[in-house]
Amino acid sequence: MAWDEIDVQVNDKAYQGHKSGEVFSVPYASGIEIGSPFSVAGAHYEALSVADWGGRNEILLVTAKEVKNDKPKARRASTQPVEPDVRLPDHDGHNDPD
Repeated sequence: MAWDEIDVQVNDKAYQGHKSGEVFSVPYASGIEIGSPFSVAGAHYEALSVADWGGRNEILLVTAKEVKNDKPKARRASTQPVEPDVRLPDHDGHNDPD
């Protein structure tokens, strides 16, 4: 699988990196640790493992999983008035046509 160039957002800062599947290479300065949230192209991720590639504090190899917000949204109350579907009988017991 090829590595794609990406922009990684960590704590409101942008870093250039690379992505191949669910593996990311990001600058050490990004400070990503296990459990850290970050985003790429609008998708949100959580770091599952982080390795200092080459042991030189330059590049981090991060394995991550995408985090999706699948929580249902609360339904908004209708602003339209609700008209009753029940007709009340008038004084002689018949249903009023109005």
